Amino acid sequence: MSTKLITPTFPHAKVKKQHAKGTAAQEKLREMRWIRNRYHLVASQCKLSVDDEESYLHHILEAQNSRSPISPSAHQTKMNLLHELAVDHGDTHAAGFRSTLKDLTNLHTLANWDAREDPNLGGMSTDKPVLEGTWITLCKPNFLGCLGQNTHDEYLYSLGRMSWDMFCPTDLVCSIQGSFNQIETIPLRERDDLVDAVPKSLSKEIKAGDTVLRTYNIITAFTIEAKDEKLGASCSNQNIGFPIKGIMTSFGYCLPDPTHSNRLKVWFTGGSIECNDEFDLEHWKTIFGEAHQTRRKLSSRARVTMAKVALGAHPPEECGGMDDDGTISFTLFRPIAAYVDVLYMDSNMRCAKSQNGTVYMFAR
Repeated sequence: MSTKLITPTFPHAKVKKQHAKGTAAQEKLREMRWIRNRYHLVASQCKLSVDDEESYLHHILEAQNSRSPISPSAHQTKMNLLHELAVDHGDTHAAGFRSTLKDLTNLHTLANWDAREDPNLGGMSTDKPVLEGTWITLCKPNFLGCLGQNTHDEYLYSLGRMSWDMFCPTDLVCSIQGSFNQIETIPLRERDDLVDAVPKSLSKEIKAGDTVLRTYNIITAFTIEAKDEKLGASCSNQNIGFPIKGIMTSFGYCLPDPTHSNRLKVWFTGGSIECNDEFDLEHWKTIFGEAHQTRRKLSSRARVTMAKVALGAHPPEECGGMDDDGTISFTLFRPIAAYVDVLYMDSNMRCAKSQNGTVYMFAR
């Protein structure tokens, strides 16, 4: 967003200050655009492939790292696991994947890693894997109601299914290019500001200050599909002339379980969607305009009401609607924590199992 400079009839210092402010705003926009495009770019490069020689992802994971070294047999099993996941199109429920994952966890245990240790305090061995970082999800999306795949073999979902019906129009069909898990340790000086965003069952642990608090953000690179008769005549995509890329972020946090060294308690406090490129911003605003935020279907209103009761949800229409830059957000004021067990982790791959039994595989 450009800033119009004040004419020279004003004092020179004021003109200079306004120019600096405009330049800083432009730099911030460029930085954010670069970050958003980066997610889409990395997702396009790290596609699963049964052809190991042609797989960029395979070459990344093939490279050994001095940190958290594993045995040659464990490394080969790890690569076999990646191949099984590619054969099964990212389905972690497949028997071949589950069998190979069991072999891998038997060969390489996490006995020397403890989620309760703070990597910023020092004292951690340099051969231990580090949870912190940005991980790309290798398995298929786990949203409910998959609508099939597009011509690029990307999975399709309605926006409502992707966001607990928080964002409208809920029937907007989107393809998923990739999903990322961003984990960073939160400094002690910032913890007090987050007490209100913690489930009541965990508030004592946060206030005590003797446990490691981390972010657990889920960042999804998606594309709003252009109109296509295959999507159905009644869906909102019929008014969209070309694909529009976006980023959806679910803002989450995690605490280590005090009695399980490999278990994380995870909760989410809200989410947002934003346009990937400002050149698409006007079309984005047309799609997600205020009229769409107030025109919910009965089923959508029912799900939002349930989220309000159970999670203290404030949908976008109660959070100020759309920002000038096209960002739309919602907040969960009474989040509920669930746990995730880390089954395997080395320098560039991680496998985890959620409380409901779903297995996730990540790379970085």
